Amino acid sequence: MTLLSSEVNEVDSLPVRELATGRKTSSSESSSNIFRQSESSYNLLLRILGAPGRYQVTLLFLLGFSIVSVAVTDYSPIFYATAPKSTVCKIPEHVAQGGLVPQCIAHFNASVPIHEDTEFVYAEMDEQYCRIAPRHGTLNDSDPQSYCQGWPCDYEVIHKFTYSREWSVIAQWNLSCEAYWLFTLSLVVYFTGALVGTLVFDLLTKRLGYKSNLWVWFLLSIFIAVAFGFEKAFWLFVLMRFLLGVFSHGIRYSCIRLMFDLLPSEQRLGVVGIASLASGFGLVVLGIQAYIVQDWRFILYILIFFGLVGMLYQWTVPESLKWLLSSSQTLQAQQVFYKILSKNRHFVPAGIEGSIASASIQLAQARHQDESWRILLREKSTARPFIAFMGMTVICNAVNYGVLLSIMHMGGSPYVNVVISGFLEIIATLGGLFLIRKMALSRILFVGVFMGGLLCLTSGLIPGGFDRSSTVEVTRTALLLLGRVGIGMCNGLLLEMFFRVVPLAVQNSAFGFISSTAMIGAIFGSIFVHMARFDHQIAFLVLGILSVCSAFFAFALPLEDFPLEKPLSQPGEFTDRDITNAFSQMEEEELVFEPAPEATRSPYIL
Repeated sequence: MTLLSSEVNEVDSLPVRELATGRKTSSSESSSNIFRQSESSYNLLLRILGAPGRYQVTLLFLLGFSIVSVAVTDYSPIFYATAPKSTVCKIPEHVAQGGLVPQCIAHFNASVPIHEDTEFVYAEMDEQYCRIAPRHGTLNDSDPQSYCQGWPCDYEVIHKFTYSREWSVIAQWNLSCEAYWLFTLSLVVYFTGALVGTLVFDLLTKRLGYKSNLWVWFLLSIFIAVAFGFEKAFWLFVLMRFLLGVFSHGIRYSCIRLMFDLLPSEQRLGVVGIASLASGFGLVVLGIQAYIVQDWRFILYILIFFGLVGMLYQWTVPESLKWLLSSSQTLQAQQVFYKILSKNRHFVPAGIEGSIASASIQLAQARHQDESWRILLREKSTARPFIAFMGMTVICNAVNYGVLLSIMHMGGSPYVNVVISGFLEIIATLGGLFLIRKMALSRILFVGVFMGGLLCLTSGLIPGGFDRSSTVEVTRTALLLLGRVGIGMCNGLLLEMFFRVVPLAVQNSAFGFISSTAMIGAIFGSIFVHMARFDHQIAFLVLGILSVCSAFFAFALPLEDFPLEKPLSQPGEFTDRDITNAFSQMEEEELVFEPAPEATRSPYIL
């Protein structure tokens, strides 16, 4: 029996309305078959390569290394506004002549008598940054015999000489009090750039390939990281953050697509695990690096290292075999196939050229019949799980980014908090990969999101007004970090749920849309950072309530992980999990291929 035949019947394009209405027509069944055949043909080719062979494993870790740099870029604003040490600043008289006080809300952490040599009263406006009032002056009817603790201002006096501390973004451009919204704007602009970058790279990679121009984007990210050391205007800083979001998340999107195309359908959970582990490792790297350098510009300079590594391994990473086959570039696909075989030190099966050509025809036909993700919204059976999946994606990303970027307002050391968050995320990812073999993925998502939201909700119920080093604030921080880890684990597993919810006919168009949807959640999360600056309780209460409510979306997701008896007649009801179960696992020597010319039957590729 020939499993991969080069003779594939021509299939007419399936109208969108037929898939949406679910009418059982011969064209519908033929379209369903072409998606099944193309995916199974590609999976069988990957199994011949020995997936996962040692070469694929090496490529997975190299591509995952690039995701580490994206995590560093995403969470680096944590240290754009965090003080390197606790200090109380004394501002000389010429800095604030006239004793003018801005109209902002004053928060006082402590009240102690003023020493005789103190010329001004310090008043904290938002728990980190302060302005001053002259002695015996009034400040919103507050006690003039009070001063703030922590890092309250942009200046420090040493032996009566004043200098400006420009290691922080807020200190450099004086974004305290009324101007703090500009810092929040920079966060929103960055994640907007990430959204744009995901959509743009989705369009580019479909035409140009996932790897062809990847070195250009690494080079541009290096250029932007270097340029951060020279810009002096805040608007230029915001523009460069936008471009950094575009290129970094464009690189992330391309790397993840390359990683998924390296493994067959039943092994793609490994890509999910590597992406989540890379995110946790990025947090650990960021926390350690920020503690050592304590300068926001040098924090971004580590992107130069990641960019150089990414450019160097471009000569090792081949173009996506699946993209080459679906683009009818059969000759280039054969070269990539032989390269992976040689790296894995596997023999070339007889007649493999005919099998590659057959898979190329099937994948090209399937690509020609790809449908838009909008078709899922036309039928209740597909719209319900898809909308629930999108809702969980938005809220999980909002809570994940909202809590992490709020570390600057939490108790304890921000450096320790970030490193602990990274280690906890690594442990939670390994635990999630273990649990997914024991229970349904939808149930794991429900428990993780519900418990994470409950911990965030509990932290919001704890009264505020305590010193950051107090036991109460440290407890609040611990609850938030534990809650974020549970939600972050589910955020990674949602990538696996994508392949179980979205049919094969629309996966190609829906992948970029779902990735951009995640960035919408990140934008909302950055707005919650601004809320947490003034009131911890409200921000974390809202995030907790949203998480608890979104956990119930999991009941709309498919419960069965491996639907063996699922009908496969309709493309709208078919996912890549059915590919694995539609064909039995076969050993390499059991496969029978079409005969090929003797010249192509090399016993071994060196």
